[in-house]
Amino acid sequence: QQQQQQQQYNDGRADEQQQQQQVLICHGTDDPFVSAESLEAALEWFQQGSKTSLLQLSGARHGFTNPAQAYDAEAANKAWRQAVSLIRRAFREE
Repeated sequence: QQQQQQQQYNDGRADEQQQQQQVLICHGTDDPFVSAESLEAALEWFQQGSKTSLLQLSGARHGFTNPAQAYDAEAANKAWRQAVSLIRRAFREE
């Protein structure tokens, strides 16, 4: 019985692993801390095991969602809408 339960658990984990994770990268084009090369490397890394989307936000800087840093309301709202959309799609796929 314990072996059967373990098999069911393993089967469940295999199913979870087969579902592709979704990743959203929101990048401000004026971010002084993340170079084009670093962004490309991150994209390549995430794309190896995830469905990856990139949202490039024109003129936004690093910390564009943080009011204590370089807050950009338009960029923050766009990023928020994309994140919510991704979450809604992910739950529909389940």
